[in-house]
Amino acid sequence: GPRTMQRYLRILRAFSCWLDPDAAVGDIEPGVIRLYQGELNRAGRAARTIRLTLSAIRCYCRWCIRAGLRSDDPTLAVVWPKIPKALPRPLSCDELQRLAVH
Repeated sequence: GPRTMQRYLRILRAFSCWLDPDAAVGDIEPGVIRLYQGELNRAGRAARTIRLTLSAIRCYCRWCIRAGLRSDDPTLAVVWPKIPKALPRPLSCDELQRLAVH
């Protein structure tokens, strides 16, 4: 939706400023993406945020492929961070009582 596009644009702007304001489409290489990923990691960004960043970069690269600006997707060579499993939620009093009845 439009909100995702807004977020992607913000992410891509930040990435291109970090990369180099004069960078070309071909400068987006797996090594560069990994470096950026490392910086986000060191800055304490959550796995979800880093995955969103990689999604935005992938989305842009795939658009570039369709537009004939590049022939490959550099995000395929990048390992995406796993989202940590949430801790199990404790049972509520109601749920405990229902278990006790059975």
